Amino acid sequence: QRTLGRLLLRTDPLKNASWERARFHHETAVEQDSTTILFVMDLAQTYQYDDEPDRAVEWFERAIDLRSTWPVDDEFKRRIRGYLVDLGGP
Repeated sequence: QRTLGRLLLRTDPLKNASWERARFHHETAVEQDSTTILFVMDLAQTYQYDDEPDRAVEWFERAIDLRSTWPVDDEFKRRIRGYLVDLGGP
């Protein structure tokens, strides 16, 4: 994907990527729509990868508690349960 981006856009699309930017964008997405499981899961994963397991568990649990509204939400919840096991959560 990066190679394709470099070829088509003449730039590296991930050149300016960082956990700080990811965190900002995921927090913004959740602020705008805290009912979309994908947004909450992405934020929790950002905390997980940013070495904040307690915050990750908190947000993964919030995602589990949300109502499934999209067909893929049950799959996201299945994955989240696995992430919680990996983090030592419920």
